[in-house]
Amino acid sequence: TDEYMYGTDNKSVSGATGAVRLLLAMFLLGAFSTLAQVIFLREMLVVFYGNELVIGTILTGWFTGICLGAFSARIISSRVWFVLRIDVLLAVSLFVMAVLLPLQVYVVKIARHILNVPTGEYASFGSILLSSSLIFLPTCFGTGFIFPFACDMISQARENGKPDAALSVSRIYAWESLGSMLGGITLTFLLLPLLSSFRIVLIAVGCASLAAAIVSSERKLRYLPALVCVCAFLVIPLYPRLIDNIEKNMLLAQWRSFGALSIGEDTGGSPTTHLMAARNSIYQNLVITESGGQF
Repeated sequence: TDEYMYGTDNKSVSGATGAVRLLLAMFLLGAFSTLAQVIFLREMLVVFYGNELVIGTILTGWFTGICLGAFSARIISSRVWFVLRIDVLLAVSLFVMAVLLPLQVYVVKIARHILNVPTGEYASFGSILLSSSLIFLPTCFGTGFIFPFACDMISQARENGKPDAALSVSRIYAWESLGSMLGGITLTFLLLPLLSSFRIVLIAVGCASLAAAIVSSERKLRYLPALVCVCAFLVIPLYPRLIDNIEKNMLLAQWRSFGALSIGEDTGGSPTTHLMAARNSIYQNLVITESGGQF
């Protein structure tokens, strides 16, 4: 079955080189997952007037998605092994996670509008749980989905004929955990104080795209993830106004979903409410609005 599952001509998943590439991809996956999880958590706390219950609900949706992904991977590997190319599957999964992340963050920002939560009211527990589970699903499901295949893949990449399963799995967890740890440290002490949320999202996109390019043994499959990776990292310093405009439109959509901003011009009734400034601290999001000279 291994000839079908990993490909008899797939040299990149055999030997030390294949193992190193896979471990680097898992390291980047760990960094991506941490960046995505923290950004999701921060944005959800803004949208749903965050408290401990919101945090618990968000983490419930996150870990449930990871469990579903891991369970699905085992079902797929046991039933359709004869058509699988593991490196291709991992590359596609990582790339899909990367390109969907900006859309997921945008959907979080307008979640109150989607759920039709009245202005000024708390969302119901069911609404928060449902939105967390569905919006986060591509990221957390993909993380759980990748792990079992990565463990199988690195076992086959061992040079000896009798790979140590426990050692192989521990290496996957160790490198992914190391990526998560360094990603969290960088996010806390460098990225959050210096960069906006969308810029951090682009860095996460670059990490996952780079992981997809590294893990694939097919050169043709590396080009698009590599291109997305380069664009994600270069657009931040080269096109700051583009990022600022995107973030401004996302903020306007978010606070309109709160009912805190007016749409259109004054019509003789209440004065129009304008967004004047928005900043993210390492703790939370701060916004100043103006309406009729009042701030």
